[in-house]
Amino acid sequence: MVDQGYDEKKLLNKIFNQVSDSDSKLSENIDVADKLRKQLYRKRYLIVLDDVWYSTTWDELTRPFREVEKRSRIIFTTRKKEVALHGKLYTAPLNLRLLRLEESSELLEKRAFGKESCPDDLLDVGKEIAKNCKGLPLVADLIAGVIARREKKRTVWLEVQNNLGSDESYRIKL
Repeated sequence: MVDQGYDEKKLLNKIFNQVSDSDSKLSENIDVADKLRKQLYRKRYLIVLDDVWYSTTWDELTRPFREVEKRSRIIFTTRKKEVALHGKLYTAPLNLRLLRLEESSELLEKRAFGKESCPDDLLDVGKEIAKNCKGLPLVADLIAGVIARREKKRTVWLEVQNNLGSDESYRIKL
């Protein structure tokens, strides 16, 4: 995940550690981007950068990968169309569709309960909560994260459902 206030060197160091099976912290005066470029030279790789907010972030983080060889790929997600258009190299950005109600419900259930099943008495409330997510995966994931940390009781879930339906800004009482 690429935070809004990310640190380029730390993130490149994290990528370097993953591709080199190392857990060391490179010293301050080492060019991490150059080290990473050398590590990946003539190798096949897939790098996924999730939630890139700025075009400059894309430019900084892809500096070590200017010459993508051997069918290697860099995939990134963003909420901003201008960032997606800026980052396109070989293909046009892919706009993701909204989730169907069943998919939203499934996402909520998996995130809230893990491998366990949703209790029968919460199914209808869960479906209403999923409906209020309006097919937006990020909203469904956020709401699921909130309800996962709360009691798995119908009254608690009804409170979440009522808060979602009470206002267009999706205000949730924590």
